[in-house]
Amino acid sequence: MANTLFTNQPFVFCGLGTLTHTVASTEAGPCCVKVFVTETQPSNLDTTAASALSITVTQNGSTIYTSPTITPTQLAQQFKTGFLAASGDVINVTLSSASAIDNLLNTVKSTVYFDQGNN
Repeated sequence: MANTLFTNQPFVFCGLGTLTHTVASTEAGPCCVKVFVTETQPSNLDTTAASALSITVTQNGSTIYTSPTITPTQLAQQFKTGFLAASGDVINVTLSSASAIDNLLNTVKSTVYFDQGNN
């Protein structure tokens, strides 16, 4: 099942994966994606294990934003990126990681918004 973003509605997501929004004709124009991510590592794990969480926003396959990697001292990250969208554009927000620590159940929790305008 696809993880679909709806306009002006938060999508709460646990884990890694891709969320998608296809721009409707009524949404064409200035848009933005907002992402709020928290990362919690289980206390029984090696605390020196580094996260490699990366968040990428693409528009029709072209990257329009890549987040910096969360450092071991960070517990959260948030960003907003604005862009001009046309009807039919496919916007993907991908949370990925090369680190096994980020693949554990409930380690990465995010709230993602697709909004019209640059709010």
